[in-house]
Amino acid sequence: MVKLHNSKSYALIVGAILFLIGFLGFAFRNYFNLPDSYLLLNLVLGFWGIILGTAKK
Repeated sequence: MVKLHNSKSYALIVGAILFLIGFLGFAFRNYFNLPDSYLLLNLVLGFWGIILGTAKK
């Protein structure tokens, strides 16, 4: 089990969740009642979290 005390694992998990919400929101627009700006924000923040979570530093 991944401990959330580590900021890298937290950024990776939250980034993946945000990215999936944004990606699925654009893929299935009929089922998501969110504005496009929120979906785009989820994609950008999620991608940024994934990059920060997988960084070596």
